[in-house]
Amino acid sequence: MGEKTKAVFFRNYNYMQCDDFANYLNKMAAKGWHFKEWGVGLQFEKGEPKNTTYAVEVFTEATEEDVKPEKNTKEFAEYCEAAGWKLIDAKRKFCVFEKIREDAVDILTPEERVNNAYKGTMSPLFLITLVVYGMVAALRWATLAIGFSDDIFSSFDLFFLAFWNLFFLQRLYHMVNAICKRRCFLKDVADGKELYIGTRDRGQIKFSIDTISLFLFTSFVVWNLWSYGMLGAVSILLLALMLLLGFKITVNKVRPKRETHRAVSIIFAVLFIISVLGFSITFLIAHEIKRTPRKLPLYVSDYRENEGNEEEAYGFLDTSIFGSKRSCKVPTGADSLYYQVYRTDYDWILDKIWEKQKSEGMNKSTTDVSGEWEALEAYRNNAGDYYVKYEDAILVFEENTDVILSLEQIHIIRDKLDLR
Repeated sequence: MGEKTKAVFFRNYNYMQCDDFANYLNKMAAKGWHFKEWGVGLQFEKGEPKNTTYAVEVFTEATEEDVKPEKNTKEFAEYCEAAGWKLIDAKRKFCVFEKIREDAVDILTPEERVNNAYKGTMSPLFLITLVVYGMVAALRWATLAIGFSDDIFSSFDLFFLAFWNLFFLQRLYHMVNAICKRRCFLKDVADGKELYIGTRDRGQIKFSIDTISLFLFTSFVVWNLWSYGMLGAVSILLLALMLLLGFKITVNKVRPKRETHRAVSIIFAVLFIISVLGFSITFLIAHEIKRTPRKLPLYVSDYRENEGNEEEAYGFLDTSIFGSKRSCKVPTGADSLYYQVYRTDYDWILDKIWEKQKSEGMNKSTTDVSGEWEALEAYRNNAGDYYVKYEDAILVFEENTDVILSLEQIHIIRDKLDLR
């Protein structure tokens, strides 16, 4: 015996693809699979192949929280049934109808269909997320501009920059696409052409951008936690994601009323946000731990006597596709040695960092020491700090002392930091 029912997952249609959705259901019916309802995926029932005519409409009085036909949707369905269309099921603002009479009249005018699909797309929630994602993306760019020398060498920061920009650009494209399609659809109606709201499946995707982004984000976090050896945190994170998936499956299976779904979603969202914040703090702590090298490449005792406790020395190493930044602090008794080494193969990055370091650390009382450091440029200011530029590296050396480094000490420092 063959299967009597089946579920189809990952058929993601937006409101500007109503007729693509209806066309897909028509093709399934022609194969003997008739749409029954929404559940965990699209639920189909096996039957005789027939040329069923489905219509998918956007009902703007429904909400995104609707997982089944609500009272206002049912009232709309009664009106449609009188016109020869039977409501099969509804979810969110989608309503799926089956033609039950040969003399059935159109549910809505072509203009109404286009405008409803457009209104469904440009919902208040969509516009709010567009603005929020845009603001966060702009903030990430501003952060990069302000802390360029730090963020450009942090895979962590660059990932979140790309992540938020991806979300924003996807929604911006969705908005512009909806505006353009609305104009094209209305022009077709005005020109007397047959209206088809969709792309004839050219734009249908298996996975939504939100699903893809969540997968990439989760993979990034899990990979970093795993590399930090935080296997317990990985297990808990995966458990939280399984609970989220279980919640989604339960909602789609039980299909609660709008008010119940909304209340439960708020409670679950609060708990999930708390969990995410907890994981974010844990992740940041782990990120800092990972950045701390066990041994620094250079200690003060490597080139002169040091009265400080070098066991308290610490440093960070950040890397990205653009290069690396090493920042270290070594106690020298009353004060400390601070040094940063920037490495990159990109001249524009090196030049940008160099100009900033020159503007912040070099004053009028500077001495050119390029020859001593065998560098492209090198300066010592009146505070005893050195700023050195090579073809692929920059050294900022701040010892807060008036003692001038000898050639022998400079050679030791260059060898220890591999500066050529």
